Amino acid sequence: MSTRLQVSSVYEREMFAITEAIRKWRHYLLGWKFFIYTDQQSLHSLLTQTIQTPAQHKWLSKLLGFDYEILYTPGKDNVVADALSRHSTACFVSLLAMSTVTPSVLVGLRSFYASHTAGQSLLHRIRHNPSSKLTFSNAHGLVLYESRLFISKQTGLRSLLLSEFHSSIIGGHSGAPATFARLAASFYWPKDEGRC
Repeated sequence: MSTRLQVSSVYEREMFAITEAIRKWRHYLLGWKFFIYTDQQSLHSLLTQTIQTPAQHKWLSKLLGFDYEILYTPGKDNVVADALSRHSTACFVSLLAMSTVTPSVLVGLRSFYASHTAGQSLLHRIRHNPSSKLTFSNAHGLVLYESRLFISKQTGLRSLLLSEFHSSIIGGHSGAPATFARLAASFYWPKDEGRC
């Protein structure tokens, strides 16, 4: 936050936070009704009050086009925002713990290579065929082709990946060339699997 904003009124700092959050999440918020919870009574009536300052005009113009409702929640009842705004000096051991998410694709691939005959055969060929080691490798139970995950036709994961990279919210329906380019950056599946 800039020095000018640090000395601004609470009203202006709250409006800045709201408009910045909306700017950041704009692509998710457009076309959907959402709620803004604030402990600023004056912001609750933003759309019905008389706009008197240039700053208010600026903040309001950034909210145009969105379907939102500002709801007033007293500070003592707004425990989530209250907890987020307070800086604790205590160091909690639980916050230092690391956790990672293992995507279902990786779980499916590991399962395929560990339990299916075709997957075990592929791993065996990689381990025992010196020429395949130039392009294929085994990393933590996964087969890599030039550092990209090798997706065998037998895994049944190709349609799932295509759907995720094209039809999901993250995929964005970006068209075949862009979808395949994003897939090719991390995954490899050949037309002919008899190479390794």
